[in-house]
Amino acid sequence: MAAIEVDGRLVKALRASFDEACVRVVHGDVLSIDLATVGAAFGDLAPSPLVVVGNLPYAISKPIAQKLVAERDRVRRAVLMFQREVAARVTASPGGGAYGPLSVLCGLAYEVERMFDVPPRAFRPPPDVASTVTRWTEHPAVSRLDPCIERPLRACLAASFARRRQTLRNNLRAALGSSARAEEVLGAAGLDGATRAEQVDAAGFLRLARVWSSIQLV
Repeated sequence: MAAIEVDGRLVKALRASFDEACVRVVHGDVLSIDLATVGAAFGDLAPSPLVVVGNLPYAISKPIAQKLVAERDRVRRAVLMFQREVAARVTASPGGGAYGPLSVLCGLAYEVERMFDVPPRAFRPPPDVASTVTRWTEHPAVSRLDPCIERPLRACLAASFARRRQTLRNNLRAALGSSARAEEVLGAAGLDGATRAEQVDAAGFLRLARVWSSIQLV
């Protein structure tokens, strides 16, 4: 087992408390450290890919989820606890207010399931929010999120969800600078510009990302 800890004082305490053969403590910021570094901490015993377990710091839970998407080739599965509202976004389906870029990216990179809620009284002191444990597993087949399409996908998701109450047509017009270009992109992707981003499934955003990439918008 390996643990990532950013506080140098806690690193010393953890290393003093646990046998290195059982727990390898990696000193670093989870958001900036390469997960390959965590694997290297095991030496010849390194699991590949990793199994990730964590009660995430809620202030950085969304960036950590984004990191797991970006480094998905190094993660076999994960069990992670989020603030309940963030867990709802990670696992959301099209059509609801919780559905957004994080839902699309996480759902393409992993199978993400909500397991159970954890009430505030389970902690000392109790927080002001409820929590949810989620399970992330590799897709049965090759990941549906092709690395070549990830950058344009992130770009078109940001544009599509820029103003949630606006239609795709209006959001893309603002991003692309003209109505004609927005209509061209929507038509090529087979999307109805009168819909809102929250109504578009992951397959629709993948089509949009391929068009986005082909006209070299990123």
